[in-house]
Amino acid sequence: MTGFGLPPKPPAKLDARLDPAQARKRSRDRALATKQFSYRDTSAVPLDQSGALVPSSQTDAVPITAATPPQVGRECLQQPGVFGEAGRVHNRFVWCQRYITGNIYERLVEGRPVEVGRSYFTFEAVGIGSPNSRDIKVYFRNVPGSVRYTGWSLIERYTVAPYLNWAVLPDCTQTDQYCFASDGATAHSFQTWDSNNPWVDWTISSNAKGADPADPDKVLYHDWHWHGEGSGGDFVYTPALSQDYGLRCDSADYFSLFGFRYPAACIFNDVVPHLQYDVGDSRVTTVAQHIRDAQDRPDTTYPTEDHAKLIPGKFTGNREAPGLHRVPGDGSIKADNTRLKDAACLRTPPYENTGLPVPPVSGVEDCDEYPFATTEEGAANYFYDFSVRALPRAQNRSAGGLLNWYYFRDRVLYYQNDEFYTEIRP
Repeated sequence: MTGFGLPPKPPAKLDARLDPAQARKRSRDRALATKQFSYRDTSAVPLDQSGALVPSSQTDAVPITAATPPQVGRECLQQPGVFGEAGRVHNRFVWCQRYITGNIYERLVEGRPVEVGRSYFTFEAVGIGSPNSRDIKVYFRNVPGSVRYTGWSLIERYTVAPYLNWAVLPDCTQTDQYCFASDGATAHSFQTWDSNNPWVDWTISSNAKGADPADPDKVLYHDWHWHGEGSGGDFVYTPALSQDYGLRCDSADYFSLFGFRYPAACIFNDVVPHLQYDVGDSRVTTVAQHIRDAQDRPDTTYPTEDHAKLIPGKFTGNREAPGLHRVPGDGSIKADNTRLKDAACLRTPPYENTGLPVPPVSGVEDCDEYPFATTEEGAANYFYDFSVRALPRAQNRSAGGLLNWYYFRDRVLYYQNDEFYTEIRP
């Protein structure tokens, strides 16, 4: 974000709900343009011997109440891709950015603005999405010693420029009926920005009352941006705007972990989300190999078909590729997926001639399926094919526990609200 050549004033706020399909497409396009490929690596997630999750920093929700960014936000700032106008979507609950901001300072000469100098600094910003409320918290500070002055006369470089003010605040592109930011701008002189660099923070909130009354999850999509502006002296100021960043907020009531419910959340949506399984993770090795074969060599899998099998969900870095969509674990789609999966594993109709040649060993093996039974693209889907394989029960159940962890940690909603992918690592 910089005042150099950007719009002269913030645009009028939109007094309307963002169209979900358009908002998802816009976020997809931003993600592809900036290669925002958030992922959740399951190999570091602890499980007990039954494949159930155990509490750890990998599974606990990140709080957004601290006055400084949590450790994961600071880790984000050390990653590639953080410098630039889009920043980095580290995962769907963490965003960060390092960039340059400032102002051109002009004076009116015979009624026309003439540039006198430029003042700017490098800032760091972190955004943390809430796992239990319709909020994000955004943090901002300058990088110490990063203020630069160019073009100023020698005298004004020391006597004027350091004492001019620069103010920043985040804001929504919609009216308060849908989205709003807390508090007002934080303003300091350039000298203070350079020498006194505590984090300042704001909360951006989504108003559930603005959601479609017919939507049980009360999903709203928002855009937000940074707004900066200088002040002081007899200068002409050009307000600065960053690009827009996408949010998605919801009040879905089906998320819980370790006995705690998480009935609302906001996530950063400009990303291609994907789950990772690692073949080298001995807890899920055979499941990862099965998914890889289903994605890369579908015609070698069961049930066999008389056409080239098409199995979706592979992460390629392209959000145009067909992904997966979560469905309720107690719903009819999941039940139909399971029924057909079992038929393919036990070689019963309609797969009495094409299913697994040998069924899973009772008590030792499970029938693993891909795409997952908790997705619209599972075994009962009319448009896609699927794969089944007899695998060790412990590994299959560990993979299921990690899938549930992923649904929670990336806040994967039901149906078309979310599309995600699966990547198998060597």
